[in-house]
Amino acid sequence: MTRTRDRLDAVDQRILGAPAPTTLCPGRDRATPARQVIEHLDLDEDMQDALTEGLAGILESWTHHFPNNLFWDVELLAESLSRAGSPAECQTTAGRVADLARGFGRSTKIRFQYVHDFLYGFDWARWVARDPEERDGVGPFEQCFLAHLELRQVELLELIDHDDQKYPRLVGPGHRNPFGFARDPASEAQLHLALAKASLVPVEAWSFGGRATWDRPFARLREELAKDLGLGCP
Repeated sequence: MTRTRDRLDAVDQRILGAPAPTTLCPGRDRATPARQVIEHLDLDEDMQDALTEGLAGILESWTHHFPNNLFWDVELLAESLSRAGSPAECQTTAGRVADLARGFGRSTKIRFQYVHDFLYGFDWARWVARDPEERDGVGPFEQCFLAHLELRQVELLELIDHDDQKYPRLVGPGHRNPFGFARDPASEAQLHLALAKASLVPVEAWSFGGRATWDRPFARLREELAKDLGLGCP
């Protein structure tokens, strides 16, 4: 387990060494180190070991497959994983999160640039809003939603293979941006820090017991704020 903690510390150092803000938490500039997040949860030894292993795997996957990711708040994610049931279930859920990064990141045809839409609940809020009677009560990091994302990955790959208008084949090394606003790093940081300040982020991933809200039009509100900030696509 010492080796796993060393892995977690190493990935923390990579993340927190970035010069720009690494959290969306209003009033802070730096994300809480993952080791401190786990210690705060006051878990028994078996669950603490499972969460350490699982979170190390997630963050290693994120830093590898989303090297340009900006914000790294894992308080709510870690808390959710610790409540997944047994230590084995914690590791299974964490493994699915890590695998999703491999599926959506730079190594595939999908090639998204950030984990922000997953971590801060934009994907989740949109999914719940499509069928609230069935999905209200499903959290943003629970296995039911992760299963949806796994299916969505397959759907996106099929759309890309057919050179879909919204999800075409990418030419060159760039990242995919199907949104109506700019998502270069400077624009991404400006927009999402402004969203957090205005309480327009669906999931407060930076807080233990953080708010997770789906019943507002977050996608539209994000596009409107991007337009107000002059961050439309060139």
